[in-house]
Formats: sequence, structure tokens, C-alpha cells
Amino acid sequence: MRTSTIDSADLDPTGLRQRDDVVRLAADALGGRVFGRRIAVLGASRGHASDDPAHPLGREVATRLRGLGADVAVYGAVVDAPATGAAKSVAARDRDEALREADALVVTAWDHDGSPLSPERAGGLVRGRIVVDVSGALDAAAWRAAGWQHVGAGSH
Repeated sequence: MRTSTIDSADLDPTGLRQRDDVVRLAADALGGRVFGRRIAVLGASRGHASDDPAHPLGREVATRLRGLGADVAVYGAVVDAPATGAAKSVAARDRDEALREADALVVTAWDHDGSPLSPERAGGLVRGRIVVDVSGALDAAAWRAAGWQHVGAGSH
């Protein structure tokens, strides 16, 4: 199992570089092939993981992945149709719908919707066990122990 870790300090939290970094991490975790892959992006809510509420990290990452040919499902507690770039990504009704049959999961912000995401539950929904966590919200050791390839900043 391949393991990658980035330090949160390596990401520019307000710049375009962060969006590029997340897309690169996801593509690398998928062996460089994004086209035709289903990717769930969690944390597409307004105001999370970005100082620019009009362009949250999750939505920007989803748009960029879709531009590379990925089938992207976004979920966030405050996702609405105009804000998701509806022509570029599908806004999932709930987290399970976003995860269903995903080849990879990208967590850009934790929405704290009252239901923690366990690697076991997610594993029952996805096709591939790849998680790119740039939110730092997931327990990397627990996800790895559950058989996931964990890429990102989560380490607690």
C-alpha cells in the first residue's frame, strides 16, 4: 500500500496553488489517471477551507477534476445548485450518495453534519479505498488500518 503525507504548511491556504495541489494528490493517488474515474469530494460547503466564500476549495477542486474528465459527486452541508457549478459536477443529496461507487474520496473540509465518517462505513460504499484528506479531520492511522490508502494532512 502506497502512503503519502503532506504537511499542511506545504499548502497555500488561500491561493490557487492549494487547488492544484489537491488535484495533483488525487490524480497521483489514482495512478495518474483521472479521466472516467468517479471521485467524491466532501467539504464543498461555503465558508469551509477557504477565505473566499464564493470559491470554496471543495467546489474548485471538483470543478478542476471534472475538467480532467472525472465523474465528480460533491457533498457539503451547504451545497446548492448554482454554487456547485452544476454543469461540471453533480451535487449529491447526501454523503452516502457522493461516496457510492467512488474510486477515490477527497475531503477538503469537515462539514460537521453530526454524523462522523468511519472508514468502515465509507468502505462499504466506495469502489476504491483511496482518501485524499487535506482537511486534517480524519484519523490517518485508523483509515490506513481499515485498508485505505490515505494521502494528505490528517494524522491525529
